[in-house]
Amino acid sequence: MKKYLFIFVLLLGAVSSWGQNVTDQEKVLQQCLGIQQVAAHYNLDVAGVPVSLYALKGTAQLQAGLQVDYNGRILAFVSQETLNTIKPDAYFAFDKVTVTGNQAEVDFTFSYDCNMKKQVIGLHVVLKKTDGLWTITGTK
Repeated sequence: MKKYLFIFVLLLGAVSSWGQNVTDQEKVLQQCLGIQQVAAHYNLDVAGVPVSLYALKGTAQLQAGLQVDYNGRILAFVSQETLNTIKPDAYFAFDKVTVTGNQAEVDFTFSYDCNMKKQVIGLHVVLKKTDGLWTITGTK
């Protein structure tokens, strides 16, 4: 059931994003998904691609229809009810995403299972845009 739900979410995202440009908010979130401290805990397939990426919907003010891609996987924004149903190994909760001009700040938690125990990483990420590219300038 989890597999079919995830495939449906991916297909829905692919159809809805046809022809759209990647926004600054999407680029900022992509950078956050790639932070080694977090990415080290992704459940990967044999090709080294994350099996699934989930984020709790509604914890931060985000643009509608975001298509955040990380190594070929789309971050699926889901409700708490859906998280409770599919019980993913890991998920994000973005508490604050602020993009102002060439500066951005993101506060989030990443919850994951490690040896059957829930672990949580909380990060504050500061980013700067230079020549159209977002880079992380600091994390706490």
